[in-house]
This record gives sequence, C-alpha cells and structure tokens, in this order.
Amino acid sequence: MGGTQNVVTSSKWVQNAAYIRLKNLQVGYTLPQKWTAKAKIQRARIFFSGQDIWEHSKMWYKYFDAESPNYAAYNYPFFRSYAAGLNITF
Repeated sequence: MGGTQNVVTSSKWVQNAAYIRLKNLQVGYTLPQKWTAKAKIQRARIFFSGQDIWEHSKMWYKYFDAESPNYAAYNYPFFRSYAAGLNITF
C-alpha cells in the first residue's frame, strides 16, 4: 500500500540445497559360453546404461537443479536418459 516496497530481509525463501545424485550407471553381464554354445553364439552380453538417473533433496521446488550455474533459475526439468541392449558375436 502507498507505493512502498517490502525490503525487509526474510528467510522464507531460503532452502537447504544439499542433494545426492546418481549421475551415471553402466551395468552389464556376459552370458556364460555354455549357455550360448548351442545357438552357435561366441559371446552374448546384456547391458543397461543410464545418465542422470536419480536425485534426492529436501528442496520444495522439485525441478531446481543444484548444479545450475546461477542457482536460482527455474529451468526445464532435469533430463534423464536410459539405454539397454544386447551384444551378440557369432
């Protein structure tokens, strides 16, 4: 009211920015040759790979990226990517 601005310091918007994040995960398993020999497969490997898979923090704004350069931007959500596959050598 009256054209004035609120300039009083407040801790209402202060957040605990501590976080934990799983940035990269690669897991693979080569099948034993005794399983693949009957199908005339020399080698078979199953794998999974993921980038930026999981994070946890106590911040109220769930899309806030603690690693962003300006620490205050409301950017797009953090993108995740996954890949799974099978490598076969005959």
